[in-house]
Amino acid sequence: MRKNKSLLGLLSGILLTLSWPYTGSITPLIFLALVPLLFVVDLNNKEGKTWGGIFFPVFIAMLVWNFGTTHWLFLVEEAMATKIFSLVAPAVANALIMVLPWLLYAYFLRYLGSAKAFLGLIFIWLGYEYFHQNWELTWPWLLLGNVFSIRINWIQWYEFVGVQGGTLWVLWVNIAVYSLLIKLPKNALSKIYAQRGFWHVVLVITLPIIWSQVIKHNTEIKGEKKKVLAIQPNIDPYTEKYNYGGYQSHLDGFIQEIKKHPEMDLALLPETALQEPNRYGFDPNGKLILNGIWENQFYRSQSISAIKRQVVNPLGTAVLSGVSSMKIVPEQYPDKSVLRDISGDENLKMIAYNAAVYLDKKQLGVYHKSKLVPGVEITPYAWVFSNFKDLAMDLGGTTGSLGAQDSREVFKTPSGIVAAPVICYESVFGEYCTEYVEKGANLICVLTNDGWWQYSAGHKQHFAYARLRAIELRRDVIRSANTGISCHINQLGEVVSTLGYDKKGALVCEPHLNTELTVYANMGDYLGRNALFISALMLLMTFVRKVKSKSKL
Repeated sequence: MRKNKSLLGLLSGILLTLSWPYTGSITPLIFLALVPLLFVVDLNNKEGKTWGGIFFPVFIAMLVWNFGTTHWLFLVEEAMATKIFSLVAPAVANALIMVLPWLLYAYFLRYLGSAKAFLGLIFIWLGYEYFHQNWELTWPWLLLGNVFSIRINWIQWYEFVGVQGGTLWVLWVNIAVYSLLIKLPKNALSKIYAQRGFWHVVLVITLPIIWSQVIKHNTEIKGEKKKVLAIQPNIDPYTEKYNYGGYQSHLDGFIQEIKKHPEMDLALLPETALQEPNRYGFDPNGKLILNGIWENQFYRSQSISAIKRQVVNPLGTAVLSGVSSMKIVPEQYPDKSVLRDISGDENLKMIAYNAAVYLDKKQLGVYHKSKLVPGVEITPYAWVFSNFKDLAMDLGGTTGSLGAQDSREVFKTPSGIVAAPVICYESVFGEYCTEYVEKGANLICVLTNDGWWQYSAGHKQHFAYARLRAIELRRDVIRSANTGISCHINQLGEVVSTLGYDKKGALVCEPHLNTELTVYANMGDYLGRNALFISALMLLMTFVRKVKSKSKL
């Protein structure tokens, strides 16, 4: 029987992988993918076994899913130990976390019965997804609702519920299919139940798709048009991008590309496009001297002053660019985990940022990436994981924990664009992006560098997830990606134009500037927040039921 349960777990993992974007893309399989695990828990319950009886099969399923959909993490060009760690650590850790909702579902099933247990599984999984987006070990790549990022005609209702609405849909259908299968006709009564179950499955799959079609038919692309240039320099991140001896030639290329399109309202440069060797020293009087891109004196940066002098002032084109910057702060800075020493002055420290800098004729603004990639840009829970720093991936010259900021920032151009500077990994977080829109953003600008993972499912999935943000927020999305895929996505999540992977050039886009707020923009991941609260109540209720049942013995 244990072997059968393990095979069911393996089947579930394979179905999840094949349903996922760009590792199979057979999306309808998602409506069957969790059914084997429901049978695993049911078999375990009938055998009267403890959690140990379901841990291994469920772990197999989650591990296969993680490896199968994020195997591209191994493609990072690092030492073999780092390559293995980059793949295995996230996959194993995430799989272990994903087992927990199933253990709690088994707990509910034993003491509350199947109907309440099904509800418990839905609430626990939604709560887990919400929590997993809001702690230092964030990894929202495999939120179940992300599976529909290549089926946007099915999910136009994400503007009301966000990606977690898709998760709810997946869980509901799988439970309905499982309920149908266990009621397959054995007698006249079970035949009636099976017929009802069949129509339940049909309706729960088709009605959301029909609703989506109705919404799409009645949704207009809103807002005035503006002209935006998305530059894709296609600089190899391993051999060229962080070779500081060549930063001037890269800068010249950016400037020349923008000059070819002088009519643009806004030009976008990808994540960490602006690079300079950030150095410091002391003059004979002990005064600190800074060279490079230091936020304490931005205009002394050769890159920023050149863009201001050669593009912004003569053309009137606003520029939003990714940048690797540094900042001098006092030793008393509250977040000690991001501070770096300055040799020669113990009273000063410095902070490194993955940032976006905005320039127009009248203003200069900066935004610091704040959803940082665990193990790359931040050492999560450093008091636990500090010993693993040497295995962190070196993705871009600056390693270790980077600085961040507490709130989102938007930049308003003279032409009326209110740009949301969303940097790379941040574009995977739906509720996070609502904070830009709450501040008035009418255009989502994703600055990213997806060249680390070569030509794999990784950059394609990242591109697809941006389509979900367009639907949730009803905002046009412009992606400027170092090696691709740069693109323009409209408010329906439709791809208007693209510049493919591993191509050099620039994409001229004409996005519409919508200012209306969707339900999701106003409320964020309310499904997950409420589910987390309800899950806690159900756990308490189950514990009380367990205590009462034991007291009767």
